[in-house]
Amino acid sequence: MQKFFVAGMPRTGSTLLATTLDQHPGIKMLGELFHPVARERSGPHAIVRSDGSTRFFDPNAEDGIEFLRNEVWPAPAPEAGAIGFKLFGDYLKAPTTERLFMRIFEAFPDTKLVTIWRNNLLDCLISRQVARASGKWMESAKARRSKVPAAVVSIDPIEAENFFKGYSDVKGFLDSLSKQVPSFAVDYDELVRDFAGVSARLFSFLELEKVPVKQALKKQAQFPQSHYVKNWKELREHFSSTDYEKYFID
Repeated sequence: MQKFFVAGMPRTGSTLLATTLDQHPGIKMLGELFHPVARERSGPHAIVRSDGSTRFFDPNAEDGIEFLRNEVWPAPAPEAGAIGFKLFGDYLKAPTTERLFMRIFEAFPDTKLVTIWRNNLLDCLISRQVARASGKWMESAKARRSKVPAAVVSIDPIEAENFFKGYSDVKGFLDSLSKQVPSFAVDYDELVRDFAGVSARLFSFLELEKVPVKQALKKQAQFPQSHYVKNWKELREHFSSTDYEKYFID
């Protein structure tokens, strides 16, 4: 059994990646087992056992590593060729999971790391804000192309700056970690552009046979940035001559 987890941040393509991994017959792909919100851990991200019962992590009653050892990667190893889950970088600041990334590799040194990232952080922020406003967090690959944006939002410059900084800090951490452990980096835009090729290379990294998979979700942003953000020009001016200026591509 190959142990792995997918690391990234919200709105960087992790759901598309997870649905891709889940299509492989040799992979058991779990959700965000350490989600900071209890109802998310006990609901959509809980482990569903073969008898239909569920199991979820309780930070007040158990240690994260013991939870993984007992419920996710038990010995003897299950029949699945690979078992993984999602672990977002913002959990670095969550109680009981702030050292979880490093502790995983200390306790399970044969674990592999898969990172997913979206290089344009303004696209990430727009995706989050539009999803919050519209309530539409994902879109099936079979859905018809929309003729209008799902929502139009205003973005506060300070909120945007904090977002850029927070995501950049996590990216730095994941880049550093990737140099220390077996890792495979997935670029979201490349995954969308070359879905079959990236998927095949990822399966090889996990030491599994290549199998045909279908793109279950499609990129929701179908229009230029300014079509989604009312104050796009003001934001661009605010970040002019900063490190974040490069994200403003319309």
